[in-house]
Order: sequence, then C-alpha cells, then structure tokens
Amino acid sequence: MSAYLNQEIISDSKFDSLTRSFVKNKLNYGVFETMRIDNSHGVHLKERHLARLIRGVKSIQLESKQFHNLDLGLLADYFKADSAFFKARLNDDELQSAVLRYQIVLDENNPNKIIRMLKARSVKSLGSSKLKIKICQTVLPTDLLKQGRKDIDRRTYDKATKELDKNFYDGILCDKQGHVIEGIKTNIFSIKDNNLFTPSLSQGGVAGIRRQIFIQRAQEAGINVIIGPLHYSNLMRMDAVFLTNSVIGVVKVDYILRPDRKRSVNVFKPESDGFQNIVALNILKNNHLYKRIKS
Repeated sequence: MSAYLNQEIISDSKFDSLTRSFVKNKLNYGVFETMRIDNSHGVHLKERHLARLIRGVKSIQLESKQFHNLDLGLLADYFKADSAFFKARLNDDELQSAVLRYQIVLDENNPNKIIRMLKARSVKSLGSSKLKIKICQTVLPTDLLKQGRKDIDRRTYDKATKELDKNFYDGILCDKQGHVIEGIKTNIFSIKDNNLFTPSLSQGGVAGIRRQIFIQRAQEAGINVIIGPLHYSNLMRMDAVFLTNSVIGVVKVDYILRPDRKRSVNVFKPESDGFQNIVALNILKNNHLYKRIKS
C-alpha cells in the first residue's frame, strides 16, 4: 500500500521514520485517525473522525500557546480533500477498501503550517479462530492534557505490543491500580446482567468513535451503561467482553490472559442473561461483524 506526505508519495519506511522524528522533537505535536475507506462510500464515519481530529488539535492548542491562530477550517478542508484524494488512489489501484492512518503534525517553529501524513494498509480478516487478549504489564500513564486524543506518540502502546505474541489480537492497558483503561488499538466493554460496563476516560485513553456509538445504542435500548473504574480481575466474572474500534466494529472476546496467570480464561458465556439481553435488544445492528458476535 501507499504512504503520502502532503499528497506527495513517500515510502512506508519514510513515513515511519518521519513519525519517530516528530515524536522525539519536543517542539512537534501530532494527532491521527485510523479509518476504514472504500471506493464507493469513501471514509466510513468521516464526520465523526473529522470532529475527533479537530478536538485533538484543540487539545494541542491548550497544551502549546503557539498554535492559537491555527485555522481549523483549513484543517477540515485538508481532511476532506485528502480523503477524496486517497479514494481516487483506491480506484486507480483497483482496490475496494483499505485501512487509512491519517495524521496531522504541528511544529512550534512554524505554527501556522499543517503537515498531513497518510498511510494505508490492507483490511485484515479476523478469521474464525477464538479471539484472545492479554492484560499487559505496561502501565498507561495518566496524562490529562492528552485525555481522549489519538496522539502520534505511541511509545507506551509500542512497549505493550512487545508483550504480545501472534496468538493475541490485542493487549489491555491499565493504570497503576490495575483499573482497565483501553486496549492497545481498541476500547473495551463488558456485560453483566443488564449492565454494560466501560472504563472512564478521566485517567487517559482514546475516545473511540465506535465506543461512542455502542454506548449510545445501548442507552437507547434501555441498557444501564456504567462508565467508571473496572479492575481487570472483574473482567473474568463478566457474561461477555467486547472490543470496539472504527476498523473492526464490535467483536466479542473469547479468552483473556491475566498477567499473574499462565493460562487464558474463557470469558464468553453465550447462554448468560447478560449476553442474551444484548442480542435480544439488537444494539449490534448494522455492525459488519454481527455474525461473529453471535457465534
């Protein structure tokens, strides 16, 4: 797949090296979005992704006084133009869909300049095997200034990723007290009876777009949504555990490995009241992986 810097093609390795250099430079700030795109509809949930991108840039403006005059309208225009640009590239390459990483980098030395970087990869199937996740030992630091934004500084997440082998789809990050915050690349939900639990973002973590949609659908269906602290040990007692993000939609978790155990625990209870309530209320409608959820 392709990578671009301000719509000029670059190699994947150049994209990665530039990102690392931006992260190391204390005068640079950046946010990114990971989105599905196809050659018929373009970027999925485009307006939601744009809104979160702008919120991320606004949080950078709070962190650094250098960017107060940055034109957010221009940022929105760039995003829409770049989305259309890559959709056209899909058609040129005769591809139906891709996963797109779109990132914005700002430099205090040139505060009115918006650097746009785009990198695409193919859409990977989760297959039919049981989905496993691991509670990572890497601790997610509390950073209220970055709360909710997808920052290009992914060093903590990269460290956690090194704890995983090929058998694990994702790793779960916790705070120092063992409270679940998020996955390396997902948000996490769990169900017990008629209650849907998901961690608060008050201690950090990304405000996932699919997370917002899932919470909204659950509340509209009359499910009691509890947003707050949840220790990782309590995940083992739930009726079902789900992961969400903009690429996979919503998927169920079959097994979780705790950091103090050698064997994974089966956390999916398809006959439980909690899971049956979710299925009966149909809050998973329009999710492209609904069949996987039910199986």
